[in-house]
Amino acid sequence: MKKNEPYNYTNGYDYVYRGYVRDYTQGIGGLFGGRRMTMSDHQDSEHFAYDKTWHDIETMLDKAERKQNQHYIAMLDGPKKKRMFHMRNYKALEGVVKALRWVLGDKNINHPLE
Repeated sequence: MKKNEPYNYTNGYDYVYRGYVRDYTQGIGGLFGGRRMTMSDHQDSEHFAYDKTWHDIETMLDKAERKQNQHYIAMLDGPKKKRMFHMRNYKALEGVVKALRWVLGDKNINHPLE
């Protein structure tokens, strides 16, 4: 399938990445260095250390909020290309902050993906 052809969503073995269709049963090729990547299972505990303390999480939240504020200030002024860079990073950190607040039990956040 070429980049601008309409995609047939009936085939469950393909997915679209940046406009190109790739068959995930054959691995992802250049996307992940030729390694076949599988979805991780949240119960796959051999890959998770679970050794972060509440203090570690609170420190990470503080750093993320400070970095987000830096990007906010920087996106207010400057050339458009730089503003867009800081805006993207600001929005990315918005998700990080929301997820960390959810982990800490912030009552204003019901679900980190909403």
